[in-house]
Amino acid sequence: MTKIFNFEKYISPLDSNRFGFKVAKIDNYDIDPESVVSVFKNLNVDLVISRVDGKDIELVNKLEELGFRVKDCQVKYKFDLKNFKPYEINPAENYRIRDAKEADIPILTRFTEESFAGYGHYFADKRLDAKKCMGIYKDWVLRSCLDKSVADKVFVAEINREAAGYLTFKIFEKDNLKYAAGGLGAVSKLYRNKSVFQAIILHGLKWGAEINLEWEEHNVLTTNYSVNRSFSKLGFRVANSYYTLHGWI
Repeated sequence: MTKIFNFEKYISPLDSNRFGFKVAKIDNYDIDPESVVSVFKNLNVDLVISRVDGKDIELVNKLEELGFRVKDCQVKYKFDLKNFKPYEINPAENYRIRDAKEADIPILTRFTEESFAGYGHYFADKRLDAKKCMGIYKDWVLRSCLDKSVADKVFVAEINREAAGYLTFKIFEKDNLKYAAGGLGAVSKLYRNKSVFQAIILHGLKWGAEINLEWEEHNVLTTNYSVNRSFSKLGFRVANSYYTLHGWI
């Protein structure tokens, strides 16, 4: 615990600037949580956010003893692309899926505001400003469309030449195998319950298979039942689960 400065890498510039105080994000507790919290206190961190493997109840309990609180629970869905056989879901007669353009940002931002109000661990923490929480999602979709370090691909579904929904993807590499993880996605209120999101997910699988990715994965809140059903229907399998905890120190 002598190299306290190493923990500065866990301080999130985005969240710290957005909320106006230091926010740290750390998932890997190789040393005891109490020592980690002590270091962050010395660094004047106010909020620590941790995503913990759902199997590690012991760590969850240790963090709870230090004042952390669970703010959401997610499951990870995974699809092995070696088993993918292309097929289509047609949400409407005149629909297509295309790459996002910079001009799409305003309407994709609107879809995001419609879909993510009150959603996720930031909104679940009532000590955080709700407007600033929404700013996280709005900034996320903006950067996804403009910055390849945030998203490698953003697909937009159109119905009758009108944007109906979107989904972002980022390519990663693990053990010399490339895969894509879904990031942010939303569907217009006008086109919900019409299989639009399923169609975009399938398009993403087709894209992943074409560029020889090994698999694709998506994280979903356990309480987002409609999206959980979509992934299950399309043949995704639950691969992991996570708790997100906030600790005010």
